[in-house]
Amino acid sequence: MGESWIHRTRSAIDYLRWRLKGRPTAPAAGLPTVEEWLSAYGHLSPRSQPDAGELSCVLLCYEFSADDVKHTIERQLGQTDDGWRMILIVPSADADAAFDVIRSVGVDDPRFSVRTWDEGVALEATQVVDLVVGSLTGSHVMLLESGAALTPEAIGWFRLGRDSADLVYSDEFVVSGDSPTPVFKPAWSPTLAVLRNYVGSAVVVRNVVFHRVGGFGRGLHDLTLRMAASNITVCHLPNLLVERFGDDLPVCDTVASSRVMRSRMCDAEVVCESDGRSVVQWHGRAAVSVKVVVPTRDRVELLRDAVESVLRARDVPNLSLVIVDNGSLESETLRYMAELLARDPRVSVIRDDGSFNFSRICNRGAAYGDDSDVTVFLNNDVSTKDRQWLRQLVGWFDAGHVGGVGARLEFPDGRVQHMGVVVERYRYSGNDISDGRLPIAVHAGHGLTSDKIAGTIFDSQREVSAVTAACLAVDTNTFHAVGGFDEALAVDFQDVDLCLRMVTHHDASLIYDCTVRLEHRESASRGSVGASTSGTLAVMSERWAKVLEDSDPCFSPHVAFDLTTRPVRYVDQAELARRISPRLSAGANLTR
Repeated sequence: MGESWIHRTRSAIDYLRWRLKGRPTAPAAGLPTVEEWLSAYGHLSPRSQPDAGELSCVLLCYEFSADDVKHTIERQLGQTDDGWRMILIVPSADADAAFDVIRSVGVDDPRFSVRTWDEGVALEATQVVDLVVGSLTGSHVMLLESGAALTPEAIGWFRLGRDSADLVYSDEFVVSGDSPTPVFKPAWSPTLAVLRNYVGSAVVVRNVVFHRVGGFGRGLHDLTLRMAASNITVCHLPNLLVERFGDDLPVCDTVASSRVMRSRMCDAEVVCESDGRSVVQWHGRAAVSVKVVVPTRDRVELLRDAVESVLRARDVPNLSLVIVDNGSLESETLRYMAELLARDPRVSVIRDDGSFNFSRICNRGAAYGDDSDVTVFLNNDVSTKDRQWLRQLVGWFDAGHVGGVGARLEFPDGRVQHMGVVVERYRYSGNDISDGRLPIAVHAGHGLTSDKIAGTIFDSQREVSAVTAACLAVDTNTFHAVGGFDEALAVDFQDVDLCLRMVTHHDASLIYDCTVRLEHRESASRGSVGASTSGTLAVMSERWAKVLEDSDPCFSPHVAFDLTTRPVRYVDQAELARRISPRLSAGANLTR
């Protein structure tokens, strides 16, 4: 299947050499050069041809810049696929200048046209966009923000992607200073789309959907939010197809994002933190019932911190804690559990003297006592001093269609232990870790310091394929509907298996919440290899063969689990198909 794609780089390299002519092209030490970025990722080119019909491209210039428009036009003329036309929407005072720019490139190309808007009329620009899109005859339209430009084969890719999608976006690179920085993205994440304008500055949308959701509105991010609330199919093209100038992905409109949350009856708001990151902050529902299950065996010094983290949690009034004691023998541990039972009616302790089977132990805890709305599985070596952590985790279930939520786990020294699980058979690292082959799944960001992940897309609140059961909140009904943890997976991968069953069999989404930061102690000494057996790996490999054969759509095929750039990897037809979302029922949890 990989033969259906060819790797072409020449035009990309020539393009960037021209674009950055006179500038030094070598970025910071250790990073690839400009040529290497585009050689590796810029031009994975489809051999198959898109359907007939040109793609209309609408460039909206809120503030007219002759240099930016000229650059965009020159890049448009350099497309290897000529099935396009471009409409420039500019302030009326700049119409003549726009025509001059078109003529200055030395061609008389009828594919370019200019529409104007009156700066003195409120919302005139977006109304003109709506009128222009309404006048087009094609099925889709490309919308570009001022300053955006396309790499040479972008039109071919976007025309291919539109065939089966209502919204198409791609990876991009940002030129800031002397060199470009690639922005590699996951497949469609409606939660991430609420929090930051990660789809970027150039997208293709289906015309009928554009009008159905109310048109262009306040801009691309506003349009994306409204489209995500609709029943749409989204395609992510994991190639560097768009260039823009700036420092990072555009920030989100927190007012618009909060409005989306409230419109969906979610008791939450989107706030901007001190580091500039936008996050969903949940206020929580007093009526929701929460059961926390803590498996344990001795190690009272660990258990005490985990238990106190639960019992001190604020704003979760309907709370119960079930400790499942898997054969503790130490008198201090037994005495502590007896004291807990005597002093806090929210606590229960049940005994399980069988051999260690994490799945069985957790299932027993979940089944004990009355059912709750939400069940939280928490290792006895996980703790926090944050008293809002449980309310934040539980709040996500207010969004609907959420099956599970996980937290950011850190070693005692502050390094990352878990920021979501990457699920695929092979995940290459920029560093030499064995031969680069990792079994089934791996913790994203494992071992990184906070400065290495700050500001990255992958340390945002977002959909993931799986999270670790060291701290896993689940919708109790969904947990029971899929049969709980598989007790045939006694030691590991039962959490990955559970998450995949919730996603694939029960149409639920899994959320990673970077704002819930917990300390995970024991894994620091045990390491990340775990105790996988050949039998466990065989079960997972057979059960999830189709899922494991492609790269994890909730991550980027170009980024390793430690957030370094992977060796070049051809994106074949199967992977492209996997990165086209199904109709968003589970996925659009925040925006339905």
